[in-house]
Amino acid sequence: MKKCTKCLEEKALSEFWKHKNNKDGLRPHCKNCLKQANKEYYLNNIDKLKEANKKHYEQNREKYLTRSKCWRLENPLKVKEQNYRYYNQMNQEQKEKALERKRIYDKTDKGKLKSKTYRQGKKWIARYTFRNAIRDGKIKKETICQLCLSDKWVEGHHADYDKPLIVVWVCRKCHAAIHKKIKKEAICK
Repeated sequence: MKKCTKCLEEKALSEFWKHKNNKDGLRPHCKNCLKQANKEYYLNNIDKLKEANKKHYEQNREKYLTRSKCWRLENPLKVKEQNYRYYNQMNQEQKEKALERKRIYDKTDKGKLKSKTYRQGKKWIARYTFRNAIRDGKIKKETICQLCLSDKWVEGHHADYDKPLIVVWVCRKCHAAIHKKIKKEAICK
């Protein structure tokens, strides 16, 4: 049992937060008193605290964005669940507005540039050249994954888009794992 120095009540030791600098290893105020004091401080200094948080975020923005991207890559099921819940909470009017915003964005220069970049990028050129080589019989499509030896849905993976005809034949599952690893290494250094 210990007496709180703020409310002056005798309470069990589990009602006090730990504090290694004190002799008994516990804070002098009980948990309820500290919570109340913290709440009062927050309400009295809300503008100052929000400004400090905003400044801290601006100074560490890249770190927070990288951490968020890494978390999304490591937890795809949780992200999918969150997106599903968010989408289902929207009413029909909100869903229509979101679709309209996307249509408008796709018509802007930035939206056009994204699709144009994809069409004209090395990745697209490599895929196009590779598909044509298969069609023309220059490359024979393998039927077994080179990593897991599965025979389900085998596709070519380009390790280097500058060499479009050199591929590793992998199943869709292994291909997704390769790209996930590459993306994670690029973002979460």
